[in-house]
Amino acid sequence: VDRWQIITYCPPSSVWLQVGTAVAGRGGREAKGSDLLIDRNTVHILTPETKNSAHYFWITSHKAGALTPAQEQTMFERSIEAFNEDLVIIEAQSARLDPHSPTIDISADAAANAARKLLEKAIKAEADAG
Repeated sequence: VDRWQIITYCPPSSVWLQVGTAVAGRGGREAKGSDLLIDRNTVHILTPETKNSAHYFWITSHKAGALTPAQEQTMFERSIEAFNEDLVIIEAQSARLDPHSPTIDISADAAANAARKLLEKAIKAEADAG
């Protein structure tokens, strides 16, 4: 298959994922009909609850009729399973997060660091505007 994953950070606290697969060599993201195997969008939205907690919302969607009811159920179950695995990591990272401690970044942190810089720039621009 040809596979793609496009991730868009939407400041201040949303992420949009476009994920898909197509039969190899049949047009990739432009594939149509039976050549397009998966074309899914997922949005993750965080909103503060308290100084130390947040609400985490997410939704995933695909084109109407793209999956059979059995496939939809499987996709739902696997999505919940994957998110629950991620939740363990998210909660552990949150518990260890200390804004006063130095961080050690690795190349895999590039996207998160770029998002932080965008957010810091937006916060500064808002503060400068009064």
